[in-house]
Amino acid sequence: MLRPMIIYTSSERLSSSLVILLDDSESMSRADEINGNTRYKTAQETLINAQSILGRIQDFVDVKCYTFNTSLVPFQIIGGKVDNMPESPKGRETAIGAALDSSRDQLVGKRVLGTILLTDGSQRTRPPRDILPHDAATRMRDAGIPLFAVRLGNAGSNTDFRDITINDMRANDRVFVKNELHVSGMIRITGYANIPIPVQLLFEDKNGQMKIVDEKTIKTAGDDQLVPYKLSHAPQNTGYYKYTINIPTQDKELVDTNNKQSNFVRVIDGGLKVLFIQGERHYDQAPLKQSLDESADINVTYLDVRVGRIKVAGGGQFQTRLEQATRERKSWKDTAFAKNAYNVYILDNLDSKAFKADELTALAERVREGSGLIMLGGFNAFGAGGYADTPLAAVAPIEMRSVDRQPLDAPIRQDLHHWQKIQMLPVGPDGRIGSNLTPHYIMRLSPTSTQNEQIWKSLPPLQGANRFDRIKASANLIAAGSEGEMLLVSQLYGLGRVLAFAADSTYRWKLAGFIEEHKLFWRHIVLWLAKMDDVLENDCYITIDNVRLMPGDPAKFQVHLKSPQGNEIKNFNATASVLHPDGSKRNVTIIDENGTHAGSFRATEHAGDYKIEVTIDKSTLKDNTLKNTATARFMVQDRNLELDSPIAYPNLLDNISATTGGKSIAPEQLNSLLEELLKKTEEFVEKRETSRTLYDGWFVLFLFAVLLCLEWFLRKRWGLV
Repeated sequence: MLRPMIIYTSSERLSSSLVILLDDSESMSRADEINGNTRYKTAQETLINAQSILGRIQDFVDVKCYTFNTSLVPFQIIGGKVDNMPESPKGRETAIGAALDSSRDQLVGKRVLGTILLTDGSQRTRPPRDILPHDAATRMRDAGIPLFAVRLGNAGSNTDFRDITINDMRANDRVFVKNELHVSGMIRITGYANIPIPVQLLFEDKNGQMKIVDEKTIKTAGDDQLVPYKLSHAPQNTGYYKYTINIPTQDKELVDTNNKQSNFVRVIDGGLKVLFIQGERHYDQAPLKQSLDESADINVTYLDVRVGRIKVAGGGQFQTRLEQATRERKSWKDTAFAKNAYNVYILDNLDSKAFKADELTALAERVREGSGLIMLGGFNAFGAGGYADTPLAAVAPIEMRSVDRQPLDAPIRQDLHHWQKIQMLPVGPDGRIGSNLTPHYIMRLSPTSTQNEQIWKSLPPLQGANRFDRIKASANLIAAGSEGEMLLVSQLYGLGRVLAFAADSTYRWKLAGFIEEHKLFWRHIVLWLAKMDDVLENDCYITIDNVRLMPGDPAKFQVHLKSPQGNEIKNFNATASVLHPDGSKRNVTIIDENGTHAGSFRATEHAGDYKIEVTIDKSTLKDNTLKNTATARFMVQDRNLELDSPIAYPNLLDNISATTGGKSIAPEQLNSLLEELLKKTEEFVEKRETSRTLYDGWFVLFLFAVLLCLEWFLRKRWGLV
């Protein structure tokens, strides 16, 4: 009663946000919606039909609208009316994950009703925008932002879609003159089941004209399948040439920009570096080394790690001596097995105990990076040499077992070897042995198949071989005995090539007078294994980070100069220009960054071939006899990621929306979803309790003063004071 107070409660609806993302990439132009509408038109009509409810939502919610392809572009909904929406989709990429991340960043610290995504669910983009939609959805879930995906496009419409896409193209960037360049990869065929599809390899001649040099036909029994291809060509002249895998446009194929891929190859005369690691002496070593030394472009270094057998009662002395020698010597990890030290490694009949553990790890890493490796047969090779328990077990193309170990101080195990004479013969791609086949490059001792077959049959048989019981699923059998004995097996390991050769008696060919055949066989082995990263035919040359670009990508390159001794020269000045496909020439600035001369060309908006021309100022060189000019080429591809395979993926939308606690809906369900979200805004209400005291206000003070005055007045009048 003495402290009167009035308390009342008020409710206030809090502000919140809603994001609408509209995919405006070119795949949205596909007309596979109801009544033949495009996906984009369906999305537009869906938003227009929702204008009324959007207008009501805007009274309480901050609605942000964006179109997206590679980035977010805002458009407006004013009073429920859609404004500034692009008329047609023209984006060349769809970066769904990046769009979700960008929209989430703009909602930090805000109350969010959700994000509405209108798309066909197919992400087609390139780094750095290739953020996985699932990862972006997980981050939205953690931020408490539900995703509501509006499914556009018909996932089951592949039957009327026909397309052929060259997925990839793999080949060496350098090849020896007159040696074969092998080009392989995968082709996706959609809508052409059981129809032969021609695949062509085109190679540039000295006049710059592209000519078909190889052609094969591929076919798939099912729809939307990947089919491998492999074509080859042996360039006859040194230089820098363009080659192209091309598939002629097929009947009813709407998009043919993905039917072609090109690249460049440097055809060289240069040499390569080989490390021959030899173990215990045997008859095959000297003839093999002689054949390799006769090739002027093959530079062989010999590493002799033989440890003589010591015949001492009690046994075990050879093994002890080998292990002791290995422990006492310096590691080869940073010398023989250093990065870029050798193009090819030959491991000849040497027990694994001759190596330190880190050396074999380094060798495996060198092979993975691109060096070649061949393991030769012998009593201490493969599983018998203990390699099953080393890093080379993963590198080798054959299965090696620990139980095959050959103790160094024990009699030779009979079960690990073929002891009979073996006639070595080529194996074809289909697994057939001997005749009427296309042999592997290594096994081609004559340009004609008939003569090649006759040569192999006339060579003296090998004197036994290691027994290969199993080869890996990823390996290929190149040569075998006439009775099926596996002799020469190949495998790719990382960027490197690996061979396992079971025999150690090819010297018999040379003794029988087949000198050139012996030399050609071993030369082919080394050339096939070699990766020519460090061999160039010019003193001055250009390396390009990526020779195949998309429009707008920068072409980054470096200028190199080497002395005749192969040493890198750091101090020089260079100028560069780029010849544009339209014939114009534009200068490029070369920046010297601590001895690395780098340039970047960014005017790559137009598809076509570009040529970099570099000139080094000879006045800045101590040796003015060095070649001071170089050229290199790169291309900008006219390839549309959006139209390569414009198929909708609703399953992706189902998954990412469920991850966030949202859902995916059909376009006609958008209005119902918006009604649900509008009702949800009623949950964003803040109740405020306001209290007001009556005793400390001005009115109470005034009334109190009046009463005091009145009391004094009455007391005065009544004579009480």
